[in-house]
Formats: sequence, structure tokens, C-alpha cells
Amino acid sequence: MFRVFATFYSFVILGLNDGAYGALIPYLEEYYNISYIVISLVFLSPVAGYIGSAATNNMIHMRFGRRGVAAVCAGSHLIAYAVIAVHPPYPMLVVVFVIAGYGNGLADSGWNAWIGDMANANEVLGFLHACYGLGGAISPLVASTLVTKAGWQWYEYYYIMVGLAAIEAVFSMSVFWGA
Repeated sequence: MFRVFATFYSFVILGLNDGAYGALIPYLEEYYNISYIVISLVFLSPVAGYIGSAATNNMIHMRFGRRGVAAVCAGSHLIAYAVIAVHPPYPMLVVVFVIAGYGNGLADSGWNAWIGDMANANEVLGFLHACYGLGGAISPLVASTLVTKAGWQWYEYYYIMVGLAAIEAVFSMSVFWGA
């Protein structure tokens, strides 16, 4: 049961990550003083990571099991959010979003396949993707409210994401350690 909750938590983080990009774009443009066309690379770079995870997820799963999927996924999130939180130069930001996309792709493939093999898989997968939707729905609201109302900088949203990813790493690794 805790493993299912760990996967749900990971999918909330996936949604929180993916939903925040659009809300933070105007603040990224202003902070880095670059055009909308160039800043749009933050939408494209996670796709490269996602494709990379498609090429490597089976190898990770076969060699390290679900524990490996949990570790690499959560580790990718933690590393990416920690680097984003220190607001690196823009080219590095694009590269770091590739790492976040890699973790998202690994979680998406690994946890969908694992849950898809369970009894009542359709219902459980429905809840899993509802967790993604929850994260995706609240992250633009949270990110834009923190910037506009609380006076935070765009990168301070990722302080929260670092904390959530650290919890994801501990929780996922502990429940999937024997898997």
C-alpha cells in the first residue's frame, strides 16, 4: 500500500513540475532578459530527457529493479530542482530541465508499467494520473501567487520543489528498497 502512495506522490511532483513552466515564463524572460522564443526552450528541453528515459528505463529496471527506478527518478528531480533553485545561467537551466524531464519520463514509464500489472489496474492508474492532474492544476496557481503576491523570485518556487523531491527520494527509496 505504501508503494502505491509513493508512486502517487511522485506523480503529484511530476504535475507540480510540468504545470509551473508556463506560469513562470514571464518571470524567466525578465530575469534572464531573453526573448519569448529563446525562453521557450524550457518547454522543449524536458522532452529530450523524456526520450532519454525511454531509451534507458528498461535497462535501469532490469539491472536495479523498482528500487533503481525510484532512486534515479527521485535523484533526477532532486538534482534538477536544487540546481534550478540557485538560478544558474540560462543555458544551464535548459540542460537541467532535461534532467527533470528524464526523471519524469522514468517515473511515468516505471510506475505506469508497475501499476498496470496490478489487480484493478484501471482504477489505480486513474488515481495515479489524477495525482498528476492535481499537481499540474495547483502549480501554476502556487508559482504565480508566490511571485506576484508573496514577492518571491521565480526560482524560489523550486525551494519548495527541492523539499518535495527530498521527501520523494526518502519515501520512494524506503518503500521500494526491497523491490
